[in-house]
Order: sequence, then structure tokens, then C-alpha cells
Amino acid sequence: AMNDFHHEAMDLAFFALHARRRGDEDEAAPMFKDALENELKALAELYKLGEAIEPTYSVLHRSAATLALDCGDARLAEKLASKALAEDPPPAIAEELRDVCEQANFQRHLRVNGVELTAGELQMSLSGREVGFGMIPHNEFLARAACIPTLVYRTAERLNELPFRVGGKIPKEIKDKLQPFLSVPRAASYAVTLRFGGTNSHQFALPGIWDAIGAVDEFVEVMEILDRDGATGVQSRIGDAMYSHNFISLAKKIAPDGARIRQVGFTFQSNRGRRSVEFRMLRKDIQLPRENDVEDSITQLHGVLRYADARNANKNTIRIVDDAQEESPPIEVPETMMDDIVRPMWGDEVSVEVRQSTKGKSVVRELLEIWPRSENPEDESQATVAHPPTDEKTMPLFPLR
Repeated sequence: AMNDFHHEAMDLAFFALHARRRGDEDEAAPMFKDALENELKALAELYKLGEAIEPTYSVLHRSAATLALDCGDARLAEKLASKALAEDPPPAIAEELRDVCEQANFQRHLRVNGVELTAGELQMSLSGREVGFGMIPHNEFLARAACIPTLVYRTAERLNELPFRVGGKIPKEIKDKLQPFLSVPRAASYAVTLRFGGTNSHQFALPGIWDAIGAVDEFVEVMEILDRDGATGVQSRIGDAMYSHNFISLAKKIAPDGARIRQVGFTFQSNRGRRSVEFRMLRKDIQLPRENDVEDSITQLHGVLRYADARNANKNTIRIVDDAQEESPPIEVPETMMDDIVRPMWGDEVSVEVRQSTKGKSVVRELLEIWPRSENPEDESQATVAHPPTDEKTMPLFPLR
């Protein structure tokens, strides 16, 4: 009987998961509920034996706890996982049960305890080893929070069918309508609420996105697609190559690293109701779209971003200064990365991935990715810099302001 109930639960969960991935929550929710009821019946049969037989005991509790999360019952998931942890589960399953407890706690805080989100408000919640009770290292929070308004602005521009803005100011109509406001942070899983709006909302004259809700809703939707389907899913959804490259680059800075921050969650109250997204894809697993590269043409450089030249809109360049104060040759920066990705990292210690190719008699170095050097655990503080030929001509550089 126990096996029959368990197999029925797994069959229902399989179809429920596929329905949820299709976006059919009306079909998924009752199937997840039926799957949980069957798994609880399997546990009831197991309890009749009067002892915790491993690994069956911990496996069934883990399964039931996971289904409880799928049903939105974080408290039940917490109780089931804790009950199995109170026995003597195998180490690998014990770790999975702890993950379930962490997810249950995370779900609980995604619901914004004590704060009622109104339409147009977005909550970001962070959890992981670096998150204490209402405390978090400032760089872990600020670096992610700073990317959200930029992504929402870019999303509004895209939805209004504006060409990708390589440089210059955000259109005033969009900036006035999408001014970001930040709430007081809340404890446990570190959570803040961002509200987009402004006093000049009636002046928002662009067609399409007439308020903040549409832009933020689209941002949450594409983040969910990225977590589920990766960069190719984002490209399919957005279509425009420059907008999709920019979105993926910024979203990668928001993503969890897996060590310090394990989950980044979003809760948004839109006209369609409340929705929650648990962003669990690790930063290292998000691959920016690129052409096929020869392996030996890709190099990594480490140092301080000291020089940037954005005078030529078609050929932005940067230079990296290594620990020995040696400058790298100019590195060309894609238009989609200069303003939103590179500019905020001015003066920081960074690691960059560079593609080197030969065009005629010239050597061209193109920036593929850039990230804080602190996220390079394998870095032994020895920078790798290809020094420029002595006859290479360079234009004067000025600091990026």
C-alpha cells in the first residue's frame, strides 16, 4: 500500500510539474495537492511499522516535504523535513532535507510577513550563508539591488519599442514614471520592497507601457524564464539581440553565487495577482550568448579597471591594471555592456574574460565578461596580462565618470 500511494504521488507530481512549466497553474495546483495527499498516505502506512526504516523513512519525508512546498505549504514542509532530520537519515539525504527547510523558510519570507504589497511593488529576498538575522554584507545586497532599476528601465524602453540606448540618459518619460523607492529591510531572509512610480505619472505619454506594473511584471517574467530555460529562453522571449544580451548580463549580477548567496527571490503584486519567483540558477551557469570560439583565443585578466574610453560610440575600450601596475592593451567593450555593466565597476578589482583575434595586421581584444575579482576563488592574486607591442599606437585615455 505504501508503494502504491508513493507511485501515485510521483505520477501526479510529474504531470503537475509539466503543467506548471507551461504556465497552467489552474491545472497544476490540484494535481500537486492530490500528489501530497497520496504521499502523506504512504507515510501513514510507513508509521504503522513503528520504526524509522532508512533510507525509506527519510526519502518519503523529503518527497512529501517537497510536495508541500509545491503546494505553497511552507510550514508543513518544515515539519516533515525536521521530523526526518530528527532520526538518522543518510548524509546525502540529510543535506537535501536541510535544503528543504531552507526553501521553506525562504518561501515564508517571500510572502512578505508584515508588509502588504500593492500593485506595482516588487520584493527582493536574499538567503544564504552570508545572510544573518536582518544583516547582510553591504556589497551582496547593493550590487544586486542596483541592477534592478536598470533592468526595469531597459524593459520599459524595449516594451515601448525604443531602439537599444547605447549611451546617454534614460528617456525622461520613463525615468519619471519608474522612479525606484526602497523600503526598510526585513529580518531573517534579508528582504526589501522596491516600489516604482513617481509624482509625474500623468505625464507618461509613450504608448504601450502606461504604468510601472507592466514593466516590472515583464522583468519578473523574464527572470523566471532565465531561471527555467537559461539564456536561450531569454533570447527567444526578448528577440532583440542587444536587449537580450544586456538583460542576461545584468541578471547574471543578480543571480546567487551558490556559496554566499544561495537564493534570490522576487515577489510581485500585479493586476493579475501575486506571483513569486525563486531564482536559483547560479551565476556561473548563466552563459552569455557568444560566437563559437577557439579555446586558446580566450584569456582571463585580473586587476583594477582604471581606464575607459567611451568617446567613440562604435568602439568603446577599457584597460586593466594588474598587481604589478602593468596596463593591458585596449579591450573593446560591446555596446550593450559599457553603460550598465562596465561603468558601475570603475575603480574596482575585476576579472575579465577576453577573446583575442587577428584582423589583418592588428590584434583585436574583445570583452566577453567582467565580474568582481572577489568572486574568483581560484585567483592566486597573480594577474595575467598580455603586454602591448612597443609600436602599438593608443589614444589618450580618461577616467570613466
